[in-house]
Amino acid sequence: MPDIDWAHSANDGGIWQSVEAHLKGTAALCAGYLRGLGCESAGRLLGEFHDFGKYSERFQEVLHGREFRVDHAFPSAAFLWYVYYKAKACPEEARILATVIASHHGQIVPFCEKTAKDCLTGKGDGFDPSGYRYSLKGESEFREAAGKFKKEIPLCLPRSIRIPYHGEGEAAAGICGPEDDRADLAKMLCVRMLLSALADADYADTAAHFGASVPADGPLLDPAAALVRLEALREEKRRLSGASPELNRLRDSLFEDCLAAGEAQTGLFTLTAPTGLGKTLALLAFALRHCERNRDLRRILLILPYLAVARQNVLDYRRVFPDLAECHSAAEWTDDTSPLAERWSSNCIVATNVGFFEPLFAGRAANLSCIHRIANSVIVLDEAQSLPAKLIDSTLTVVELLCRHYGCTFVFSTATQPAFSCREKLKRTWAPAEIVPEPQKLFDQTRRVAFEWRTESVVPFSEIAVEAAAEPACCVIVNLRRHASKLYDALLACRNGNEEEVYLLSTDLCQTHRQHVIDTVKTRLREAKPVFLISTQCIEAGVDIDFPAVYRALAPLEAVIQAAGRANRNGTGRRGRVIVFIPDEPKPLYPSENYEQAANCVLTLLSRHPVDCFCLAHVREYYELFYRWCGSDDKKLWEAIRNNDYQAAADAYKIIESKGVQVVVPWIGDAQSMELYRKVRDRYDREGLTAALMREARGITVNSFDTQWVTSCCVPMKFRSWERGALEAGWYLLGDSRLYDEKKGFACAADSAMPYI
Repeated sequence: MPDIDWAHSANDGGIWQSVEAHLKGTAALCAGYLRGLGCESAGRLLGEFHDFGKYSERFQEVLHGREFRVDHAFPSAAFLWYVYYKAKACPEEARILATVIASHHGQIVPFCEKTAKDCLTGKGDGFDPSGYRYSLKGESEFREAAGKFKKEIPLCLPRSIRIPYHGEGEAAAGICGPEDDRADLAKMLCVRMLLSALADADYADTAAHFGASVPADGPLLDPAAALVRLEALREEKRRLSGASPELNRLRDSLFEDCLAAGEAQTGLFTLTAPTGLGKTLALLAFALRHCERNRDLRRILLILPYLAVARQNVLDYRRVFPDLAECHSAAEWTDDTSPLAERWSSNCIVATNVGFFEPLFAGRAANLSCIHRIANSVIVLDEAQSLPAKLIDSTLTVVELLCRHYGCTFVFSTATQPAFSCREKLKRTWAPAEIVPEPQKLFDQTRRVAFEWRTESVVPFSEIAVEAAAEPACCVIVNLRRHASKLYDALLACRNGNEEEVYLLSTDLCQTHRQHVIDTVKTRLREAKPVFLISTQCIEAGVDIDFPAVYRALAPLEAVIQAAGRANRNGTGRRGRVIVFIPDEPKPLYPSENYEQAANCVLTLLSRHPVDCFCLAHVREYYELFYRWCGSDDKKLWEAIRNNDYQAAADAYKIIESKGVQVVVPWIGDAQSMELYRKVRDRYDREGLTAALMREARGITVNSFDTQWVTSCCVPMKFRSWERGALEAGWYLLGDSRLYDEKKGFACAADSAMPYI
């Protein structure tokens, strides 16, 4: 064997990195990442042992291109476990650390002691389950590697290892029972957190060797300075606001309530307040004051349900947080912001529900998204009602664990606060503190609309079109895109074909086109010109728009209340009108079974008594009905958790069931969008599909579920790989501009019978 064992081959300067240098560098970084959790010693152990298996002739041959498919991670894990097994110390913690090390390059698999003994003693064929040969096998090889390791790494084994997992303590406290699998979920979360820190440290040290500039962390959060910027933004919005003095007074009151609540210790909070009261800025006030009072808090994460909401709010967020990082698929990264976003190392992060929660249930090291940086953070979850019912128990259990063991504060913000405490698995533990002292009083003071329920019989779209067309301005929100297309045609006919007055908004339009429609409609409303908007649910996702009347096809109660937030939003003039109706259309009327059942719960509630959408007791009653129907989480998910099957858990935990395919469209109505389309098309011809190209094209991309039609009329866009040729990506390029309608968007979806949102 060579005198020096190498961890990485030569960089551009011709310098190789030794195993000793890599282990020490990774250990220092990993210990630093976990210091805030009091787990510095665990981080140092992970870094020092993670590539022990590179002290081997087989791995050195890999670096010289003479060996392939060699697994150095499992022998590294086996050695750490053996050291603690021999010392008869920390058996459970050692198994967790061994799991982390064995998994740091691939799938997360619980550490197997029998397999480790076979590897250490030389039994078996010496291959891992994927067919990779172990870099070390047998006593002599391990003994020789251990001799080198001990000469280079000043090993100081702690007799106790602190890690953020205390399942037994929770059981003693009465919040964890054997029937609810909380301890198993806590252990899995711990493994993912530690693995995230190790993978990040390993990446950072390796990247530094190869000359990449990888900052260990972004700029520190300065809550006091950010509060000054927030106050300036708030004053500007107040000055430009068209809201009534009473509504502005209530917004100020909510802002002050959030500042006052921010003085509390870290934990779990809810913010229950009506739409249109400025929750976006008020939540920032809470988060910043909270970080000011709790000095261990080091970053703020703003979690939004949809990309559309993220794009709308980011402009305001960036005014307060200049170093903000967008960690979602539509983010536009620069060379400066890319490392901060990829590694979640900014002091303020914007992500979606998918991007935040799915990594917490990931099955592979590559999918963890640096989740260790969530620790000691304020996490603001906007539109909390958007979490899927089939994942509520597991999601909120993880939220509680993050608060209990990882120093986090969570805020669940919504106008329709779900009754999570009535879920069987959460009834002993879910007890957040409400930020607003008297939320019901706040709702009583903001009765800006009157509801009319036309749910005793069905109503044809032609009747809705006639009524809506008689209003000075009106918005009609339906559940399906095909309904929106049909109603648009009917309303356009009622307005004598005047396309300057009637607009359609749906996800058949690319993001840039949707924003253009919203801006145009806002302008016409501001100028008191006739304007009629037909929309799917996408307008309910935080769009700040104000109609005198809104028609809403029957939907879940939270969707009805969200729709009402688009009527008389600024509280000026007489009360707005919200008319809820059932379309006279063939089934299906809803995009999913859960959505339909939630809408039926509204009908059940109406059969009991008149429904007051401003009454929090009625909202709770609705959620109790719905949760009783949908039961607990997906059985496959909890079965995977009980079995410590990380990949099965990742497969079962999906915020969005089907993500469809992405179609890059030519929108000829906007010169800049067409120029971008041509640029994307030409770059794809030269380079193939890349992550950077996908981000660049997001503004002119439509998500479609009609895969059969898309494949028949679009060109597939593929990643190019020298090893495996072109790889499918679920992306397509629409070449025929006639299939992208100026009003309805991607024509194939309008022609389709697929009933998706």
